[in-house]
Amino acid sequence: MKIHLFIQIALLLVLPFAGKAQEIQEGGESIVTKEQARLFQDKKKTESLFFDANKAKVTENPGEAMHLFKQVVELDPAHDAAWYELGLLYYQQRDIKNSISNLAKAYELDPNNV
Repeated sequence: MKIHLFIQIALLLVLPFAGKAQEIQEGGESIVTKEQARLFQDKKKTESLFFDANKAKVTENPGEAMHLFKQVVELDPAHDAAWYELGLLYYQQRDIKNSISNLAKAYELDPNNV
């Protein structure tokens, strides 16, 4: 009975907004350019890779994490958090030269990110 009540409440909250998605002006589909759509897809892919890399890092799979973080910075060289994570992974491997290089890149991209 509780599930039925929950579904009714959810529908009452969602239905008023259901028609809003259809209120695009005539020709509104072309508002987003192909370049903007490509950039959006690249950003989604980058964020998905970053998430997967963090998951690999947390599950103690540093090789996979490093591979995925490298893919992130290849797709988005301005992704300071990925550079930082790479720096930490290199540090854990005692590769100080690469660690410093990646951490410096992260700092260069966002010096205010403590």
